[in-house]
Amino acid sequence: MPREGIDLLYLTAPESMCYISGYRSIWYEAQGPKGWPPLSGIAVHLDDDKFIHFDAPEHMDAIENETVATDARLFSSNSDNPADGSSK
Repeated sequence: MPREGIDLLYLTAPESMCYISGYRSIWYEAQGPKGWPPLSGIAVHLDDDKFIHFDAPEHMDAIENETVATDARLFSSNSDNPADGSSK
């Protein structure tokens, strides 16, 4: 990341999310209608060993029980800003 000048990665690909946290889902927003943007993802910052998992509230059980995520930010389906969601 430093060599390429990247401070933050926002991972939305299922393979990337699983690699970082162990998160597996049978459905991802990217497979949904065009009106449903793929908001779920994992933010990885260059200067922090921890990552932030952003997702919908209905996925919280999977995040808590099947991943190594310690910071999950939840948003509602009609949220304008997922970063304003509640935190695990």
